Amino acid sequence: MVLFTHEDQLGKQNIHQFVRNNSNLLSFIKECGGRYHVFNNKDQDPDQVLQLLDQTDNTEMLQEAERAIEAEKLRILEENEAQEKIEIED
Repeated sequence: MVLFTHEDQLGKQNIHQFVRNNSNLLSFIKECGGRYHVFNNKDQDPDQVLQLLDQTDNTEMLQEAERAIEAEKLRILEENEAQEKIEIED
C-alpha cells in the first residue's frame, strides 16, 4: 500500500485524479498491491489514521484468505492427480 501525505496541496484535484493522470505513479501503486491511502496534513482528524489501519487490516486479511484459497486449490489438485493415478493403475 502506498501512503500519500499533503492531500491539502492537491487543490481542486482529488487523489484519484492525481493518480490516474500519472502512469508511472499508477504503475508503482500496482506494484505495491494496487492500494493507496492519503492523509490531509491540515486536517488533524484522527479518523484518517483509523481509516488507514482499517485498510491495512483488510489488506492483510485478504492476502491471508487468498493464500488459504491457493493452498486449498493445490491440495485438491494433488488429491485429484493421486486419484487419477490410482485409477490408471487399476
